[in-house]
Amino acid sequence: MRRLPDDVLDHIINASDDEAALVVLSWTCHRLRSRVRALQRMWRMRFKHQFPQDSDSEQQWLRQYTRERETETDAGRVAAGSSTLFDSPRIDWFDAYCSRCAIEYCWRHGQYTTHYLTKSSADHLTGVRLQSIPLIPFSHSPKGITVASLWRMQPQQQPTWHLQQLRWEGIDFRSDVVIKTWWSGEHLVVETKDVPAALYSLYVVRFDALHEQPYPIAIDKHRIDSVALHKNWLLCQYQNFTDLTTWVFCAYDLATGSFYEKTTKDSSHYCIQRVTAGSMYFVSVDSSHSNADTEKVVCRLWMVVPNSTAPFQQVAAKELRMSGEEYDVIPLRIDDSRFAIHLDNMDVLLNMAPATLTLLEILGEPEDTVLKERWLRRLEAVGEWLSASGLLFFVDINSTKSQISLVDGSDVYRAQLDCWHASKLYPSENRWAKIAVDIKWPNPTAITDTIEEGEIVCSPTSAFYRKRGAFIVLDYQKHYASKSRESSVGAFHK
Repeated sequence: MRRLPDDVLDHIINASDDEAALVVLSWTCHRLRSRVRALQRMWRMRFKHQFPQDSDSEQQWLRQYTRERETETDAGRVAAGSSTLFDSPRIDWFDAYCSRCAIEYCWRHGQYTTHYLTKSSADHLTGVRLQSIPLIPFSHSPKGITVASLWRMQPQQQPTWHLQQLRWEGIDFRSDVVIKTWWSGEHLVVETKDVPAALYSLYVVRFDALHEQPYPIAIDKHRIDSVALHKNWLLCQYQNFTDLTTWVFCAYDLATGSFYEKTTKDSSHYCIQRVTAGSMYFVSVDSSHSNADTEKVVCRLWMVVPNSTAPFQQVAAKELRMSGEEYDVIPLRIDDSRFAIHLDNMDVLLNMAPATLTLLEILGEPEDTVLKERWLRRLEAVGEWLSASGLLFFVDINSTKSQISLVDGSDVYRAQLDCWHASKLYPSENRWAKIAVDIKWPNPTAITDTIEEGEIVCSPTSAFYRKRGAFIVLDYQKHYASKSRESSVGAFHK
């Protein structure tokens, strides 16, 4: 390879439409690697096509990757946000493509670096935070929440894991327990219950500022429902003891501290659909039982316009008929332009009802938007609606993970690996098709069988759990970084 003319090398590269072959060839000599790496536009398009950024996990991985690369030389400069990452001139898209394939390879093969964290702190850390994973003591005091955070303290220093606790000074939690949490790359939302008084509260905290006291969103409410967190926006609705006939619906921009609220007669179910630079779109679903065989469901797409006299503006609506009894109907975001609605899984399980699943697509411009029903399916009793990725929707039916095509709702039969459901980082379509269905791979969550305290919590790059008083992080990204060539080549062969 060293003696081949440049035009011959270029011919080899241009003749190949197989990115796996290009990656493997790039390791054969420095010249070839430099010329393969230089095809930044091609690698950017392949990355965008194979790893769509509509997925929260994909966005979180790319955000962490970008922060790690940018802070290697300048700890003060990080990406502004996931919406601008694809336009960043500082990303090496060849390296990003190889790294994304390699992290999935490390999850699939059970390759990680183990970190033992023994000392927690509520002190203010300086530097750049790369990621955080909360460990939640459900049915226990909120003071037991512990967060493992990966920080780069100084440029050119290796990132290090730190154990942090929330600062709850001044809040009486003697009879409160954690009942539910939501978390994203930047925020943690905690719902607590005062058990004797049957009062519910909602708090939010920034992972970058765990040394600050959590901010109260709703305190001592009769009920709190339909909490949704996506990027920097939070939705919730609550009921006060002083007025059980109405609900208060709230939308919070956690980045600016702005909030908007309105009073409604009935409760609804919500999901945040899309966040733009100047607005936020969300879906509301209301259902009413009309007769013994059908239930009327009304889906509405709303837009929140900050600093407006009418911040809540309805954009589109769609009325559907769903078969079944009178159960709650829940919306679930698939990506920026699609969402699914389904019967609440607890209603389905308790009453042994068939679960109805419908996919809707948002079409048109804001001034002329319509909601179009793409397909509808009736399923057996569903234990859990897992997630969606690329072209597939995942559900747990009778303790078996099943795959449904987002294109037409048909069943899809592919390899099912627990590591993918843990990290939410799936292989590319062409790589997935080559993985045999009957091969047994390591299950990263199987370690929970030996965990004595709580459960294992996973981010796209790491897993966090507690055992015998020690907090343990399994870091798949750091293992890849230490063996980049082995993992890069292996990711395209195994």
